[in-house]
Amino acid sequence: MKKLNRSFLKKMNAIFIALLGFLGFSSCNPENMRCEYGTPTADYVIKGNVTDKATGNTISGIKVEIFSSFTNADGQELIYVHNRDTTDIRGNFRITSNSRMMNVNYASALFADIDGNENGWFNDTIINLNRQDFVQTKPGDSGWHTGEFTKTLNIELTERTEE
Repeated sequence: MKKLNRSFLKKMNAIFIALLGFLGFSSCNPENMRCEYGTPTADYVIKGNVTDKATGNTISGIKVEIFSSFTNADGQELIYVHNRDTTDIRGNFRITSNSRMMNVNYASALFADIDGNENGWFNDTIINLNRQDFVQTKPGDSGWHTGEFTKTLNIELTERTEE
């Protein structure tokens, strides 16, 4: 009986190996197979200029901060600050971030006057960012990196009034 079972198992094993070789592995092309780990990624660039709404003059020393909210596995909403920049003498800024920035509940840009009354004293402004408003500026590779997406923000700040 043992000999019969062993013989039967050997024959079935040979049949399954032949089927796997014929159906499964013979159609795979190693040149098209890629080993990747993780999730799809993208790079995001937010750039622009900050000016005084009343005069049209550029404003230096404005803090630009990109932050977002996401909900963790425990249901808690967390705020994540991605990157910061300060406007240069011409009022320009440029912030880069990875895909985590847009895989969230929401993402926003904060413009805050941090130098006091040095260049004028301006009200803080928050701009909501939407993934659909970004323009693709660099193509992705043939893998999971989808490319670079850019959003240009030209912000006009209003001067604070004395309270």
